[in-house]
Amino acid sequence: MIFKLGKKTSQTLTWAFGAVSVLTTLLFAGQAFAVSGLTTNISTSAVVAGGKVDLTTQIPAVSAIDSSTQEIIQNIDSTKVRLTSAADVVAPSGWTISYSTDGSTFVSSPSSWAAVVKVKATGSVNSGGATLDGKQIVTTTTTSPGTVNTVGGAARSGGDGYDTEFDSRGYIYNTYHHDYANGGLDCRKRSDGSFCSANWPFGLASEGFHSNFASTQYFDEVYKHLWLPVSDRLTGTGFLCIDVSNVEVPAYCGGSKAAAWHMVQSRANANEAGVTDIIASNGKVYAWDMLAPRVLCYDYLANNGQGAACASMPSFTRLVAGTTRATNNIPYTYSTFETAFGNVYGQLNGVAICFNGATMAKCGGWAEYDMVLSTNAATKKIMYIQPSANGSEHTCKM
Repeated sequence: MIFKLGKKTSQTLTWAFGAVSVLTTLLFAGQAFAVSGLTTNISTSAVVAGGKVDLTTQIPAVSAIDSSTQEIIQNIDSTKVRLTSAADVVAPSGWTISYSTDGSTFVSSPSSWAAVVKVKATGSVNSGGATLDGKQIVTTTTTSPGTVNTVGGAARSGGDGYDTEFDSRGYIYNTYHHDYANGGLDCRKRSDGSFCSANWPFGLASEGFHSNFASTQYFDEVYKHLWLPVSDRLTGTGFLCIDVSNVEVPAYCGGSKAAAWHMVQSRANANEAGVTDIIASNGKVYAWDMLAPRVLCYDYLANNGQGAACASMPSFTRLVAGTTRATNNIPYTYSTFETAFGNVYGQLNGVAICFNGATMAKCGGWAEYDMVLSTNAATKKIMYIQPSANGSEHTCKM
């Protein structure tokens, strides 16, 4: 099983799903063949008698957003290969392994390892959907200390943080808004509040990526990349990728600013004030370009974490562009995103949107991808999604 750890209190894990590996001993020289099908692999095609061979069976990722029990059964021809002990079997962590010598009855410990003809692994999967390249997204919950004593220098004046992001390694990220500290992306140790290294904050304003009044970011647990919704102030809006796999030495993803900057919306005089919010669903990040207006989307898991343009994005024909104050560029318009039941919900300037994060289809019960809310809805924000008694969803706002 290959585990790779993916925001918030409930974190996302992405892995190559449901693999059981069996190390078997070949009884005589010759060819070793995997069982017919696309999900069983063999480590070698020719081995000598007494040699070892790996048989790996993998089931497809679960696309449904739910919790379910999964089972993998691998057949073994005991006349050609045999097990020697429980150590020969590797299954997903926490799954139950059992063995059969007659092909129908399974026990936790067989009377004879050489007589085993089937190996079964059973376990639960809290599915968050699947990525386009077949990796499983799993949701789990972690806890962290609520209060820590910070060291000197952890607080700043003249400009502060706006939205924090946690990773599983004990680090906290924040982008200073209003371009304070060179519009810097900051990293702190959760344990004591100290800088992650002398290379933080990672200045961005001098690189052309200025921070707005509501700067934010998303941490990708798979590749250890941070994704920031930004603009380049000249040609457009999109996402900037910062590699923090080595947290002490932050760098542009792909090794350069050009490789790390992914423009999604071409727009002249693309002021950063119009780029707000960020949320992730099914391996993609979303943000608002409220001045376009447009939902920005990028597939952050594609190309080994370098990302790719989203395919089949819905068209939102009812969106109304927001406005900003001339004095300080703070938007007059409210915007937000939420995810629930596998769907992505959003609101901009009195228009609500909803689509399925995996299929990009319209949400159940929605005639279109977007709908105009009440006349005062531009001053409201969606706070959460609540299921009704008949199973449909209600968006609650304030």
